[in-house]
Amino acid sequence: MKIGVFGPQGSGKSFLAMVMARSLQRHYPFLHIYTNMNVRGDNITTITDLSQMPLDRSFPKVLIVDEAYFTLDSRNSSSKQNRIWSRVFAFFRKANVVLTVFITHRPRMIDINIRDQLDYSDNVSQKPDSFRLSCHGHGFA
Repeated sequence: MKIGVFGPQGSGKSFLAMVMARSLQRHYPFLHIYTNMNVRGDNITTITDLSQMPLDRSFPKVLIVDEAYFTLDSRNSSSKQNRIWSRVFAFFRKANVVLTVFITHRPRMIDINIRDQLDYSDNVSQKPDSFRLSCHGHGFA
């Protein structure tokens, strides 16, 4: 499953992504989380590059990419990096990557070819008295 989590700074996007990953990990303790965030915990590895994540079927994996616009920039839609990411999703199934979460401020900051492959889009907003999450499937711009 591929999810995009979008919202303003301080709205809880990274927190939400880790809650999703840790919830899966509670049910599947052998699940390993790879992320570019500086997070500590059992079966969590901080990576700076996708090549640091093992792409074998030995155990299920979660990938969380915070500030995704740095690696999936919509302004570089024809870049080699974005073409590679588009192909990598097909390989993720074979590599036992069960969840991929991209976090950034606005959907349009991520290349459209990547957005079109997301299974869900979560728009997080924070108001002074509430925390709201709206989830949308395919078909967002």
